[in-house]
Amino acid sequence: MLCILAASLFLGGDSLADFSLALLLGILVGTYSSNLTAAPFLLELERRYPAPPPRPKRTQVDRDAQPDRGAVV
Repeated sequence: MLCILAASLFLGGDSLADFSLALLLGILVGTYSSNLTAAPFLLELERRYPAPPPRPKRTQVDRDAQPDRGAVV
């Protein structure tokens, strides 16, 4: 998309070049403003609502080592 807009900026006519410049600047500014807006927002959310501590891991029971407590078949 950016390559097409850059090509139409340099190779297009006067009206097409103005339009492609506006689109190109809009894409670039929109991308950077989204990143610069989202990062502080996520940091603030993380500060207000910290992640819960991790739960302790369960130990697996070795069923072969314990005597069989079920019904005898």
